[in-house]
Amino acid sequence: MELYGKDRRTLIAYNEATFRRQLARMGRNLESAKTELSFFKKKAKGADGRSTLDSIERQAREIIENYQVNGLLDLEVEDAEEGFRVSARKTFPAIEDQKTIFCKQIILSNRETLSAAEIYAIYRDRTIFEDAFRIT
Repeated sequence: MELYGKDRRTLIAYNEATFRRQLARMGRNLESAKTELSFFKKKAKGADGRSTLDSIERQAREIIENYQVNGLLDLEVEDAEEGFRVSARKTFPAIEDQKTIFCKQIILSNRETLSAAEIYAIYRDRTIFEDAFRIT
């Protein structure tokens, strides 16, 4: 494809092991966020008159952001008779969308003579060069 006025080889790489790690990390983060939100629900339920709906919602959103699961949990905060009611449910369409971008890397190269496998091998060895650059 032409990019920045020059022809570039474009490769899309996928690594199954990395996909499984990212999927497991997302699952752990979702469960950790839900666990912390369950403790927060009890706190919000017994909230005194000083808390507002906005402050409770902001605190709940901060929990979701801390675990990097924005958009993956559907958050609802409502006034209750005593305190506030907080609920969070997994948003399965968003989770499935997130899975589709896991572990895909776009590699651009101007090396027309190399095969896709050679370009990918060079890409994988980039850490050697990055480490050497850091040392210098």
